[in-house]
Amino acid sequence: WGNPQNWDDAKVAAKTTVKTYEVPFNVETYTIDVNQISNSGAALEFIWEKTYAAVPFTVPTDTKVTSSIDRVMNGPSANDYYAAAVYYLEEGKDINKAKEWIDKSMSLTETPRFWQLRKKSLIYAAAGDKKGAIEAAKKSLAAAKEAGNDDYVKMNTDSLKEWGAM
Repeated sequence: WGNPQNWDDAKVAAKTTVKTYEVPFNVETYTIDVNQISNSGAALEFIWEKTYAAVPFTVPTDTKVTSSIDRVMNGPSANDYYAAAVYYLEEGKDINKAKEWIDKSMSLTETPRFWQLRKKSLIYAAAGDKKGAIEAAKKSLAAAKEAGNDDYVKMNTDSLKEWGAM
């Protein structure tokens, strides 16, 4: 019981065969656990009544970590600088450092998107560079109009009015 009347192998996501072991005690509640954990895998363990089975599995930790290490060791990316700048803006940290990082991000980005330019305008405004904020907001506004994003059109229009550019 429990299986569908018409079994369809095409709907099976994973299948394995493992050795089962008898345990010297009785487990009343069917238990599934993850144990034998390492950096590169673990075992999905099943125990019920007097039977134990473990399905070992691996994960691509080394590939992911090595890739991350290589990327970081080659220097921060445009996205890294952008994320750091936005974090500093939102947390009220060193706004001049945020301005430096957003400039670095934009210099590494072939075609900055409207949301990136919007954050640049806000960082410049927070840093007291109204002229730079207006310039970035105008670019963001034009890109938002081109993308058909009315929310960013409104946000940029409101900021430009607030900063005396409209």
